[in-house]
Amino acid sequence: MLMKKWFMSGSLLLGVLTLSSCISVDLRKDVLQDRPLWEDTRVQMLLYPTNRANAEHAIKFREVLGFGQLAAQVLGKQKDQNISAHDVLFFSPDSQNLCLVKEESPLPVEISKNPVTNAIVQTIENEYIAILKSEADDSKSLASGGRANRLPNLSLSTGEFEKLGKLLAQEYWPIISSSTDLKQRLEYQVLKEAQGQAPEQKCAKLNFTNLFVMYLMEYYNGNYVDRYGVAYDKPKLDFRITNDAIVAFANIFQETLWDFALMTYQEKVKDPVVYKTGHPDIFINGTGKKPSLAKILREQHKPETAIPGLVEEVRTDASKNPSMPGLTNSEVCVVHYFSGLAGDASELLSSMFIRRIGGLSGGFVIAYGKFSIGDNETLGKLIDASVKTYGKRSTDLVFSTLLYRSANIKKSLNDDAVNVKELKRKKSSTSPWTDTDERKLQETENLLKEKQSNWDWIQKHVDISKFLDCYKQN
Repeated sequence: MLMKKWFMSGSLLLGVLTLSSCISVDLRKDVLQDRPLWEDTRVQMLLYPTNRANAEHAIKFREVLGFGQLAAQVLGKQKDQNISAHDVLFFSPDSQNLCLVKEESPLPVEISKNPVTNAIVQTIENEYIAILKSEADDSKSLASGGRANRLPNLSLSTGEFEKLGKLLAQEYWPIISSSTDLKQRLEYQVLKEAQGQAPEQKCAKLNFTNLFVMYLMEYYNGNYVDRYGVAYDKPKLDFRITNDAIVAFANIFQETLWDFALMTYQEKVKDPVVYKTGHPDIFINGTGKKPSLAKILREQHKPETAIPGLVEEVRTDASKNPSMPGLTNSEVCVVHYFSGLAGDASELLSSMFIRRIGGLSGGFVIAYGKFSIGDNETLGKLIDASVKTYGKRSTDLVFSTLLYRSANIKKSLNDDAVNVKELKRKKSSTSPWTDTDERKLQETENLLKEKQSNWDWIQKHVDISKFLDCYKQN
């Protein structure tokens, strides 16, 4: 019961953190409980290989236009790295009115150097590479521990969270509070691929800065909704940046990082927001509200309502066409359910130690012109919210990828069953049967049993999803 054990082990850590006097949190050891789901071979073996070419994308992750450039800025360029020569990356070959464009420095320098930023970006890169590589490796290599891409320990102090909160407020509050013209942040330009192989195309220019500022402006205007249907309250306009605004800035910053990575790899990694059939503005989440991700992309992608890999219609034909990719209502709800468990557990883990900061000297105070923000209560809320979002989004990506590829997983299980049957047929025949054959049979049978057990556990939760709030809402 792989996932069940992963969530239950959090309770054991609560006692450790309660007794600890440390004022830092390790995202790997504490939040991900020292074993990120995407590193577990039992999860990896369910990510059936579908496209070996994707391994190349994993190896050259920081060379890809979009999130790759941001990762290179934050984590540093890889050896012999060559940044993409293309000026533009279209979201879809069939629809070239929405694209990612080059941005030499996606983040302000101090934010790019912040350890919290580094930890989140490093996690996103690590998880995406694991998923991309899973498409290139076969089940046997996974079962023998063939993955070597391990997320390092990521210990972050309360001061580092505090510094990020200050930087985000200083850099972006003046921008969104001085302009409410959304179109100024997303311009239409005539862009041309650097090599001149494609005709000039009119596309909506999208980069990390544009996306983040648009999200913040949605928040500033009281319209920001995350992928789970949670609407953020409009910030109070005052001479102070409120505690809630600081928490919102940090959360939206992290949401933007995860969304921007998904936009970069939406053809290969699938974690879309999903809307109801015939009701493109009603989404399958806790409230039915349209996420800001969908709203912003649709505004630039007219007249399309669906954007593959990012904004999709719910899959309703699972029984008639099981090979059809996508997510059913039940599957979306299960993804949100597990993400919520991970987020809540992460928040509890951080809360147990962060409440100790109340006695620290100094405070979480920023002076920016006429603005001042916060105290230690703000810092506690900031860390709680950041860690919760981190747990939710990293878990969301794994489960969405698994369920989106359900047809491939079923094919993998069927292929393994066929292999076992063929080996048993050979064993019972007059054909020579060697010790090597016997080992192969045992390995294949054991692999099939483990994969089937893990998949049955996930499917059991899909089957009972009608009891979840997400399902009831939709």
